[in-house]
Amino acid sequence: HGILLVGNFETGEVLQEYVLELAHMVEPRHSPYDIPVDAFTFIPGTSKIAYATGNQVVIRDVLNHSQPPIELSLGNDMFASELSIRDDGRFLFVLMNWDKTNFWPAGWKTQFKVQTWQLETETISRVIDYPEIDYADEDMSLHGEFILHQDFVNGTFEVHNLSTDVIVLFPYRIGWKYFNADLSLMICARLYGFDPYERMIELWDTDRWRNIYSFLPNFARNPIYGFGFGMITFSPDSTILAIEHEGQVSLWYIQPVVQP
Repeated sequence: HGILLVGNFETGEVLQEYVLELAHMVEPRHSPYDIPVDAFTFIPGTSKIAYATGNQVVIRDVLNHSQPPIELSLGNDMFASELSIRDDGRFLFVLMNWDKTNFWPAGWKTQFKVQTWQLETETISRVIDYPEIDYADEDMSLHGEFILHQDFVNGTFEVHNLSTDVIVLFPYRIGWKYFNADLSLMICARLYGFDPYERMIELWDTDRWRNIYSFLPNFARNPIYGFGFGMITFSPDSTILAIEHEGQVSLWYIQPVVQP
């Protein structure tokens, strides 16, 4: 199992420690799976958190211990690989990304599923079962109330709003993609597996689909340490990029190009 620690950012004090049990999944054609889960999200405007443990999501108030936890059972064929909360705090979105790799590689499969929970009633309002696909042919990720769906075989990229059901097609661009809060800006990191002249971190304006800035950090040029590149995230006001690499974080001031 895993451990979720909740701490006081100012003092460094550990406030809570919760166990994250393994999710148990049964594939009828093959052996059962024990899957580590670490999905987690804050609930806006509260001191509550939602986190995955086993085949359920637990909601706790980390400061008010008199409130009993809320346990949402996802079912025997569902676990949370990603969690997100709508901005108004009313809906919880659960994404399952199940890589069925417990058998000969030629038969590896991937299964995506989504559940939408109404938190006021603690009930499921919607379930989306996507078709089972060949392993690594497609990718899905949660970004607030949006599902980002990439099809690597057909070269397509779409954004599905789970609240409105509106689907927007984005031009397809190969690389690792990261977005700001409202999806108006996208980072496309084209570093490893690309020819030297193609290696770049690109900043895109998705409203006009225009590459507004490109740069190549020093660590991306290093053939050894460059492979430590990890997560990229935007600050809430989209003026700073935080880039994880080799056990550290670099902050990049981008306001002059995104808000001239």
